[in-house]
Order: sequence, then structure tokens, then C-alpha cells
Amino acid sequence: MDFKVTSFKNDQRRRQGFSLPELMVTLCIGGLVLGATVAFSLYVTNGFAAVSNWMELDQANRLAIDTMARDIRQVNRMTAYQTNAVTFEDGDGASLTFTYNPAKKTLTRTKGTSTTVLLRECDEITFSMMQRNIIEGSYTYYPAEDFDTCKVVGISWTCSRTILGRKSQLSGGQTTQVVIRKL
Repeated sequence: MDFKVTSFKNDQRRRQGFSLPELMVTLCIGGLVLGATVAFSLYVTNGFAAVSNWMELDQANRLAIDTMARDIRQVNRMTAYQTNAVTFEDGDGASLTFTYNPAKKTLTRTKGTSTTVLLRECDEITFSMMQRNIIEGSYTYYPAEDFDTCKVVGISWTCSRTILGRKSQLSGGQTTQVVIRKL
């Protein structure tokens, strides 16, 4: 058997580390992977924020609809009307008012001296007076001419919020028609 002396020069060079081109390629691939990860994380975060916003707006809208429907069904009659405010005579004879303030973007419920904010961040709210008669071939009520013929109150609104600097309208518009039962 012949034993030959081998050079340790190549082994030393391999143990020294990366060459400059190898390092550059590795850094480029790592940067691409990191950039893709950050972009995906931002996308997912934006999606979670949008879903969370939608859930909060939906919950606030449901609570407002439930409160208004419960209260309006029990009133004796409507006593004042504007497109952004309605006033009723409640079952106990007290005044019940729902008012939209466009400057503050809030919908408030006022009964006696008690005021409660039902909705915040509302872009618009519109009230309408209607009769109980339905227009033939549709689900729409005839409009009411005065407080005595108003048996149904229509309510429509849209709310939105700002998510990451952009205005989002994920909850969409809400519309309901509430029949005054005591008339």
C-alpha cells in the first residue's frame, strides 16, 4: 500500500466560510423570504382588523335595531318628525326621541332626562313615516302624510370606521321598518 501526502490547503479553504458570491446569493434569497413573510403578515393583519371591525359594527347595529324596535313598538303615537330625528309619546306618556347628530356622527335615544348613545361613527341616518298599507306588488309601505296616519317608522343608516388609515364600510347599510303596535 502506498500512502500519499495530501494537501490540507483545500480543506482549510472550505472551513474558512462563504465566498463573497455565495454570501450575496444567500442574502438575496433570505431577503426575498423575509419580504414575502412580512407582506403576508401585513395582509393577514389587515384581514383580521377588517373582520374585527365588521363584527363590532354588526354588534352595535343589532343592539341599536333591537333597542329602537322594542321602544317604537310600544309607543302610543308619533309627535314630531324630521328626516334625522323622530319623537314619540311613549306608553307611560313621556317623550321618547331618537336623534342623529351629523357633526358627532351619533344616534342618541332620549327619554325624559336620560340620554343614551345607540350608535357611533354613523355616516347617515334617515327616518321615514309610513302607513300600514303595503303597495301592491312590493314590500314597501305607502308614505304617511301626517302623524295620525303614521303607523310604521322606516329607519336606514350606514356606519363606517377607519382601518389602518382607510375608511372601511364593511357593515354596509342597515334598514328596518318598525310597526307601532298600539295604534
